[in-house]
Amino acid sequence: MDLSVAEKTIIAVLAYSSQFNHSLTQNELIERIFKPEFLSLLQDKKIKSRKINRDEFLLAINSLKKKKIIFQNKKELALSKEHLSKRTNIDIKDFKQEVVEDLVSLSKKIPWVLGVVITGSYAAGMIEREDDLDFLIITKKNRLWLTRLLFLFLSWIKGRRPHLPSGDLSHSWDFNFWLDETSLSMSEDKRSIYEAYEVLQTKWVVNKDSIKTRFFKQNEWVYDYFLFADLPEIDSYTESPKIKSPDMFLWLEKLAFFIQNYYRQIRHGKQNTSFHSAFFHQKSTRKNILDNWKKEYLKATSSKKVLVTGVFDVLHQEHKKFLKAAKKEGDYLIIGIETDSRVKKIKGDNRPVNNQEQRKLNLEKLDMADEVFILPREFTKKSDYQRLIKEVSPSILAVSAHSSHLDVKKKIMNECGGKVKVVLKHNPKFSSTKIINGSK
Repeated sequence: MDLSVAEKTIIAVLAYSSQFNHSLTQNELIERIFKPEFLSLLQDKKIKSRKINRDEFLLAINSLKKKKIIFQNKKELALSKEHLSKRTNIDIKDFKQEVVEDLVSLSKKIPWVLGVVITGSYAAGMIEREDDLDFLIITKKNRLWLTRLLFLFLSWIKGRRPHLPSGDLSHSWDFNFWLDETSLSMSEDKRSIYEAYEVLQTKWVVNKDSIKTRFFKQNEWVYDYFLFADLPEIDSYTESPKIKSPDMFLWLEKLAFFIQNYYRQIRHGKQNTSFHSAFFHQKSTRKNILDNWKKEYLKATSSKKVLVTGVFDVLHQEHKKFLKAAKKEGDYLIIGIETDSRVKKIKGDNRPVNNQEQRKLNLEKLDMADEVFILPREFTKKSDYQRLIKEVSPSILAVSAHSSHLDVKKKIMNECGGKVKVVLKHNPKFSSTKIINGSK
């Protein structure tokens, strides 16, 4: 697909938000535009870095809308129509605001707390009612672990602990990140565009002793990633002289650190913690988000999407040949697999051997497809197939020579501006059924 650098960068920004089903206003999009050289993170090697001004990006937005690569509804922009108007509605915002204000009120009464920052989906403008709220808490020096202990106790008393017995997370607090004022700057080995986006989207609700100013001054590296994002308006701050005096609580802080760290290691394994910081997110979070980002970007910028559908129960060499041939027909391969209930109707009650999640995982492990998804449960009518083709919008539907309803598939693809391509002849020697029967 012939796209300018500005167009590709805009797609990349919206691709980052799309994995959270989140649309952006034009101002939010412009603020999140990163330097084009970082498109190399998305495996786009055709980018030549050059200066691009704001007007070029605004023209690129209009160009992408005309090409129907991005969509707009009122003030929101997204890569698909489904992501438009999914921003958190007023009722949920009001409900979540009550949860936030309860924590703010509590934090202002605790002298050890310097900052409370909302992170995650709610900070980005998208959260469901049943989701919990993620927070970064910043404390005074040598008070992180005592403060955490106090917060865990108070959240339990107030019925807001992260893992409620009922499973209802809607009104809970999740304290994923902790820093004390001596550890505000992120080390260079932990800096990436993922962390930069997280910092850019934070919402500060408690700011004592100019901690917000101090935090952003020590993390100005974040804005090296972005073209138009500016440091937030921050108050002037003069550091007061430190008066050295004995810390009566230091031994308690060390004990609190030891107990909490030991407990979490037993429950959850090795922890990303130190005496002055704690990050309780799953280690795979950053990798998953960056991997999904690449996938969304490649999907949006690919000129030829290839779709294949099938059961893919017990994978054999003809499956692999078929997928390899399908992959050659385009630059983005999508596989839709039949649900377990559909397979029973098609193949009999003793099938599938592998359930739909396992079949999906097996295909992903082959590392041939760019995307694997499970087809709808109801997928028998022509209208079901039409709906799928319109949603996926493939240039090519790849099939084998013995594919059923071939004439109907050709007609649907023609109506949607694509075509059916037979990429593999039928080889009667190989089938999942024969392999399964032969193993009995």
